[in-house]
Amino acid sequence: MEEKHGWTITAARGSILTTRFRGEILLEFDMSSFLPNDKVSRPAQQENGHIALSYIGNDNTSEDSFSQGSVGRQFFADRITKRLLEIEQREWKVQDLLTFVSDCWTTASAVTKEEDHLNMHFPTGVVVSAGDALSIRSTMLLPNLATKVEVLFDVDCGFAKGENILLVKPTARVVYGERYNQPRMCEFLAASISASVSLEKVEGKMSWCEAVQDLEQRLIARGKKS
Repeated sequence: MEEKHGWTITAARGSILTTRFRGEILLEFDMSSFLPNDKVSRPAQQENGHIALSYIGNDNTSEDSFSQGSVGRQFFADRITKRLLEIEQREWKVQDLLTFVSDCWTTASAVTKEEDHLNMHFPTGVVVSAGDALSIRSTMLLPNLATKVEVLFDVDCGFAKGENILLVKPTARVVYGERYNQPRMCEFLAASISASVSLEKVEGKMSWCEAVQDLEQRLIARGKKS
C-alpha cells in the first residue's frame, strides 16, 4: 500500500484507523462512519465519526528547513482538515477519503517544493492571509544597481471547497532603486509560470524559481543600459 499509493497504516484501535501519507501527514478516522469499498453495505453508523489530519514533517527534514517550510505545509494541512470536517462521511468510501487527501497533499507539495526551490536562491518567506489564501514572498537584491525587488506568489487554495486545484497569481514590485516597469514585470512572471497547480502538469512553463531568476537577469541587463 505504501509503495503503490504512499499510505501506511500506523495504528488500529477498534474502528479507528491511523494512517500516514509519505511520512508527512497523519490521517486518523473512524472506518465505521464511511461506506465500505464494496458499494453495497451501509456505514455502521450514520453520524460523522472522529476524523483528524495533522502535518508531521518528514524524517529527512532538518530542523532549519522544517521551520522554513512548515508554515506553508501546515496551511495546506489545515485547509484539507477544514474540508474533511464538512463532508458527509456516510456518503464517502474509505478509498474516496484516502484519494482526496493524497491528491490534495500531492498538489500542495508541488507548491511547497516551489517555495523550497525559491528559498535556495532568494530569501523567501510565507504569509498566511485571511481565508484560503497563502502568499510566498521572495526578495531579489541587485547590489550593483542598489535595487531591491519583491516578488509575490499569491496562492488561492480550493481544498476547503472540495477542489483539488491551487490558483497562482505572481506580482512584482520595486522596493527601492531602479524604476523598472512593474506591470511589465508582473506580465512576464504570469506568462512564464502556470496559472494553477494541480495533478495535471502544464508543459512549456518555468518553475517559479526559474521565472524569478530569468526576471533577475533581465532587470540586471536593463539596469546596465540605463
